[in-house]
Amino acid sequence: MQINSGTVYLLVDDRRLKSRLSLYLRELGRDVQSLSAIEDLTKYAKNDLPHSMLLIDTAMAAHCLGNGKARGEEEREAMRLICVMDEETPEADRREGRWKDSGVETILFLSGHPGRAKDRLEAALRGKLVRKASSARVGNFPKREGFRLFKNNFSSKAQPSSPKNGISATKEVSRYILAHSTAGKSFRRQLTDLPLDAKLAVLGGVTGSEFELAARELHYLRFGEEGGPYLPQPEELTLVNLEEWEKNYQKEKANGVCYVGLIDDLPHEKVEVVQAFVEFLHSLRNPSLTLLMGRELDHEFRTVELAGLCKKWEKANALLRIPSLGERPEDVAPLANNLISQLRNLHPFLACRSFDQSGYKFLQKYAKDHSWEGFCGLIRSAAAVSSKTILGEKELEPFKDPSLVVSHIIESQADEVYFPN
Repeated sequence: MQINSGTVYLLVDDRRLKSRLSLYLRELGRDVQSLSAIEDLTKYAKNDLPHSMLLIDTAMAAHCLGNGKARGEEEREAMRLICVMDEETPEADRREGRWKDSGVETILFLSGHPGRAKDRLEAALRGKLVRKASSARVGNFPKREGFRLFKNNFSSKAQPSSPKNGISATKEVSRYILAHSTAGKSFRRQLTDLPLDAKLAVLGGVTGSEFELAARELHYLRFGEEGGPYLPQPEELTLVNLEEWEKNYQKEKANGVCYVGLIDDLPHEKVEVVQAFVEFLHSLRNPSLTLLMGRELDHEFRTVELAGLCKKWEKANALLRIPSLGERPEDVAPLANNLISQLRNLHPFLACRSFDQSGYKFLQKYAKDHSWEGFCGLIRSAAAVSSKTILGEKELEPFKDPSLVVSHIIESQADEVYFPN
C-alpha cells in the first residue's frame, strides 16, 4: 500500500469519534490511515515519522502509552502525538496526571459543532493550539505541556458556559422541565443528546404539554442562562426572518434554537414557510439553528396533506415525546411547589404558601388525567381565589373541571386578584 508523506494516523477505539475524525480530516484535505494497533506504525510510517501525526483517543492511549508499550524515545521525538477527546470522554480521562509521561504533545477537545471541531482540529495539526495557549515557539513541541496548557478546558471547575463553547455545564440541572421522575429524566436526556447540528426536531405531546418549555430547556442546555430561544409570533414567521437568525448564529459559531409553535395551529401559508425553511436547513452542510415544532399527539391533523408532511419530518428527523404528568408522578409535588413560589414572587400579596398532604394527594390524582396546562390553571385559580395559606383537597376540589361559565367566573376573579385596579 502506498502511503503519502504527511499522512494523519488514527488510533481510535471509539467508532463514532473515529468516523467524525475521518470525515473532518478528509474535508480538510488530509490523507488518513486508520490503525488497529500502535505496532502498525512500523508497517505504514516507518520512514515518514517526522512528517506524520498520530491522533489517539483516551482508551487507546491508556492501553498503548500508559503501560510500557509506547514508542521508543526516537519515535517519541520524531512523531507528533495528539490525544483527542470529546464530550463523551469520561471526566477521569481528562485529567493532566493521566498523561503526564505519555509523550502527548497536545490535547484536542473536539467540539460538537462541526465547524468549530474542524477549526480546532486544523489548529492542532499545525501546532497552533500550543502557540495560542502559551508563548512557546511553534515547532518546539514540549512533550507534556498539552494537559497543562488545556487543563482548564477539562477541569470540573471550569466548564464552558458561553454559546461559542458548545453545550454548557447544565446537563444535570433542569431549569424549565422538572425531571425528578424516570420519564422526565428520560425526556431531558433526549434533549441533551440531540446533536448540536440537528436541523429539525418534532416535540410530541398531549394537548397542553410543555412544548415551549421544552424549547427553552434545550436552549438552556446549550447556552445556560444567556438569552433565550427564538420564539417568533405567527406574523414574524417569514423565510427572511428565519434565514437571518440562522446567519446570525452561523457568524457566532453557535447552535441556536427556534420554536415555531404547534404546527397544526399555523395558517397554511406559515406551514409553507416552515417547509421551505426545513428544506433550506437541509441544504446546508453545517446548519447553526435547530428548528423545533410542536405536535399534539392526541389530535388528528386538520388536513391529510399536513399529516403526511409532519410524518415525513418525524421519520427523517427526531421525534421527542414529552411525557404527560400522569407518567411523571414524582414531578407533581415539585411542580406544584414551584408554581406557588413563582406566583408569590410575582404577586407577594397572595395568601397561599403551600399544600397539605390531602392537597398533594389530590394533585397527584388530578395529574393522571389532566395536562400540564390544566394543572397550572387549577393551582393558579385556587391560589388566587382562596384566602387559606395552606391549600388542601377542600380548597382545590371546586376548581376541578368546572363548567365553561364557572371557568370564566373563576378566571375573572383570578384576574382581579393578580391585576388589581
